[in-house]
Amino acid sequence: MHIAMVHRDLHQRTRGGICAIYRSLTAHMAARGHTVTLITQQSAHPVTVDGARVVTLPRTDNMTAHRASVAAVLDRIRPDVIDCSTWEAETLTYLHQLPEYRAPILVRGEFSARTLGADDLAAAEHELVHLADASSPSATTPPETSPMPTTSRHQP
Repeated sequence: MHIAMVHRDLHQRTRGGICAIYRSLTAHMAARGHTVTLITQQSAHPVTVDGARVVTLPRTDNMTAHRASVAAVLDRIRPDVIDCSTWEAETLTYLHQLPEYRAPILVRGEFSARTLGADDLAAAEHELVHLADASSPSATTPPETSPMPTTSRHQP
């Protein structure tokens, strides 16, 4: 299975949080024989994980441009499933494709943009969660403050 992990702030040096979760998940999935691609932005400490491919996009604060770049990479690499966090709704442009033309997306609840005072990102975060194929609170978000419920559009 080809799994894409998307987060613009994946670094080799980390203080924990979503970066540590994604690096650990990537290492475990690669060790089990899955093809894993990390999609991130340029960093002073670029992320590396044995057995994983890293696609590094130019660093930008223009989220429209970044989301378009993420969508273009996902269209090119054609993963079987995508894992991303809510923060900055990086896969939102890709999610606007019809489901038959894209991979399913699992969204992990990270920090709520509204809680952090980033109201400009809150609407995109909300839209991402509601369009995603599945969502689950991240280990970094206590359940009582999770920005979304655990859901799935797909029945077993």
